[in-house]
Amino acid sequence: MMTGINFANKSHFAFGNKYKEKDKCIFISYKKEDVNEAVKIGDFIMENDIDIYLDIFDHDLKNAAKDENHELITKHLEDGISKSTHLLSIISEKTRSSWWVPYEIGYSKGSKINIASLLLKDFDDTNIPSYLKISRIIYDKRGFEQYLNEALVDYYCLFEKYSNENNSFISNVNKLKDILKST
Repeated sequence: MMTGINFANKSHFAFGNKYKEKDKCIFISYKKEDVNEAVKIGDFIMENDIDIYLDIFDHDLKNAAKDENHELITKHLEDGISKSTHLLSIISEKTRSSWWVPYEIGYSKGSKINIASLLLKDFDDTNIPSYLKISRIIYDKRGFEQYLNEALVDYYCLFEKYSNENNSFISNVNKLKDILKST
């Protein structure tokens, strides 16, 4: 099975070029304290042959953060978003204190990128912030599976392959049971 790649790793990605065979890339937005969950979700997405941008491999961004170069930090995030077709924000209780997640959602909205928010198990969804309500909200594993299926529909070659084989698009979403809400 083919796998997606993380375009934040510059060895995989020339910022000047659009992707050759695929045109979908999901930018994963998250609060730094949720990096483990973001990595698990990113790995799961790549296992299903969808490309991502997850900033942990963006060494230029890390250097800009280390140097406290705020303009360059913002530029790298905006470049990653502008090269993506989707933004998936990973939302936990910790996200409530984030400055970057709302910024990335707002920048994506202005860039007309498909925006969705995935609520983690610990998130109290009785009081969802307004900035999340401007996008699709994914409440559980079933909603996440549906979101990825819809993202894959535009991958014509994969859609044909999986629909002809009568297989599900998505490998077992139960791999994420420890961080996603159940249906």
